[in-house]
Amino acid sequence: MSLYSLLNHVTRHPLNRGGRTRALMRVLHWQFVSRLGAAAIAVPFVNDTRLLMRSGMTGATGNWYCGLHEPHDMGFALHYLRADDRFLDVGANVGSYTILAAGVAGARVVAIEPIRSTFEALAANVRLNALDALVTPRNVGIGAVEGKAQFTSDLDAMNRMLVPAEESAAAVEVPIVTLDGMCAEGGPTFLKIDVEGAETAVLAGGTATLRSASLRCVLIETNGSGHRFGSSDADIHHVMCNFGFVPARYDAIARSLTALPSDTWNADGGNTLYVRDLHQCRRRVESAGRFRLVNREI
Repeated sequence: MSLYSLLNHVTRHPLNRGGRTRALMRVLHWQFVSRLGAAAIAVPFVNDTRLLMRSGMTGATGNWYCGLHEPHDMGFALHYLRADDRFLDVGANVGSYTILAAGVAGARVVAIEPIRSTFEALAANVRLNALDALVTPRNVGIGAVEGKAQFTSDLDAMNRMLVPAEESAAAVEVPIVTLDGMCAEGGPTFLKIDVEGAETAVLAGGTATLRSASLRCVLIETNGSGHRFGSSDADIHHVMCNFGFVPARYDAIARSLTALPSDTWNADGGNTLYVRDLHQCRRRVESAGRFRLVNREI
């Protein structure tokens, strides 16, 4: 992303309304200090939590620039989760959602990150926030069946599983487990899946987990990237609806949760939130406390 595109994105971000000048100062300050050395820098996140950042970490730096990189999806996680919940973060990257869930909401978290270097950054954020008792990081991938798979390792937040016969100079082999295998000793209340196109494979190995009444919410990437695996967002939507979930959209600023038409998903948002019980979710988010970001409260 060019500097112009970045500044345009930051000034248009909904959480920076009323504070665009301060947001631009955060961008320019980071652009300067991140070039002074290679060491990770701990920056404020939500409430008293922090995130370690290095230059090039697009998701983590988005939280510093804008409060929450994905404002409405991350805002829903903040407003919905409670201390007695279980959060499964499939595709945790460096741990933004994991730190929200455990460090702010107090939920128990299993954080899945297949790429070793990114997994180490995730583990460092867990240690930084003293969350070892709440977070179980796992350096594996999730797929339809157990085994091994090749992943890219040089694309930051866009690292993904390679399709058969695809080659990458930075490919690494990763052990694969299934969602049901991961959840055999207790399934999540809230499941997040962000695996750069392999979402249908994750769902295929998770029928018992998706069927469980304890699973209330699923946030899943729906940005068309499944095409490289021969699947589509429509396939994801079909699976989720068959398991009794309703597509919904959340406005974290207004705390408004609305159902989407049953035959569609959040096609323009990158992710779709699926909920089991719309009314239960509304009661939860409306009763949550307020949370302090770098740029405002929500």
